[in-house]
Amino acid sequence: MQTAAPTPRRHDVAVQPDAFAAGALVAVLLPLPLAGPYDYRVPPDVVLRPGDVVTVPLGRRQERGVVWGPGAGTVDPA
Repeated sequence: MQTAAPTPRRHDVAVQPDAFAAGALVAVLLPLPLAGPYDYRVPPDVVLRPGDVVTVPLGRRQERGVVWGPGAGTVDPA
């Protein structure tokens, strides 16, 4: 009888090839009338995957959104 391998539970980019490590830019979909996804830099000690729900800074407020994929990198890093 063959058994399926257990799903990796470590937050390790090497184990999760579709994951985004700290410092990577990810595209976040926000529930706002924006022209496209919002680029967000993954904070230190965090690994994100598409579908993760995140809270991102937007001006003086915080907005919840969903990680969609890699960021476009078209935003000024300042």
